[in-house]
Parts: sequence; structure tokens; C-alpha cells
Amino acid sequence: MIWGLLVDYASGNGDFEELVWACVHVNGHWIYGAERSLPNLEYREIREGLTLKDAAVKYQADFKWVLLWLVHRNREAGETALTFLWKHAKAIKTEPVLNDDLRYGKSLIDSGSAASPICEFILDGIDRHNKGEGDIPLAACKVCAKFMVVERPGRKMYCSKNCGVKDFYAKRGGAKMYMRDLGQNPMFKKKQKK
Repeated sequence: MIWGLLVDYASGNGDFEELVWACVHVNGHWIYGAERSLPNLEYREIREGLTLKDAAVKYQADFKWVLLWLVHRNREAGETALTFLWKHAKAIKTEPVLNDDLRYGKSLIDSGSAASPICEFILDGIDRHNKGEGDIPLAACKVCAKFMVVERPGRKMYCSKNCGVKDFYAKRGGAKMYMRDLGQNPMFKKKQKK
């Protein structure tokens, strides 16, 4: 789910606030007494007067570099992306909070930037991937190169049915050539005469 929110946000279609909140929830960073509204999370930029919408615009290009690196394993993109991820993910400072029995949680001391929870989620995903505990479910469409989420790596090649159809016809010389060849096929002619 979060990978899908990330792809949507980096592509310009997603909600940055929803992505941040989902990452805060998954990473287990809670400020006690805070409701679901993000203004309760004291991000550095928000304290300095930047709105969450402006932060979304500010970080969108950086997250495109991250996706480019994760999908294509491009070294140049990787250097830019890893620097960005590390800087923001490591800005989060937490302390343990005792709950009941042997359970404990994490409470934020410094929440870093608005991109920090997202960066921490991505780095955790990369670490799980490197340990062999899970794949990064991202790919690029074979036709339009749009980023997409895949359930099983190696299976999904197209972001939509339209791209699949475009590739089908492209392999056969275009739609006109395909229909012409189909019309000349004796099996097709027999079906039409019936």
C-alpha cells in the first residue's frame, strides 16, 4: 500500500499527507495525544513556516530520483537518492516509552523533515530486500516507463491495459498491419463466411 502511495505521489497523482501519515504509522512513531492530523507532528519545515503542500512540491523531484534508482538500479540516480534518503531518515530521533508488561513503543524527540518518515520506510525496505526478507515491489512500464507497483516481481510488465495493447500491436507492425494480416489468414476467412 505504501509503495503505491509513493509511486502515485512521485508521479504527481498522490496525496503527500496520506503518504507521510502511512509511513509514520508503519514506522511506529507516535506522539502521545496526537490524533491523525499531521500538524501535531513537529517537522522542522512546518515549524519554520513551510506548509505540507509546499513540502510535497519540494520533495517530489527527490522521490522521483529514489524511484529511478530502485527500479533501474542506476548508479548516478543511486548516489543522489541514497544521499537524500540517508539525510532525511537519520534526522528522526526517538526514545523508548514503556507501555505495559514487556511492551514498549517509540516516542519522537525530533521528527526531522516531512520527508523523514517516508525515507525511513524506504531504507527499511531496502534493508529487508538486502537481507532476502522481501522484494521492493516496484517496476517501470515496458511501454511508457511509468513507475508502478507489482505484486510479484517479473510478472507485471505494463501499467495499464492500453500499454499492453500498444506493445502487442507494436510487435506486429502496428494495428493496421495486424488487421491486414488477420484478414488474409485463411482460418479467419473461414470464420467470417459462416
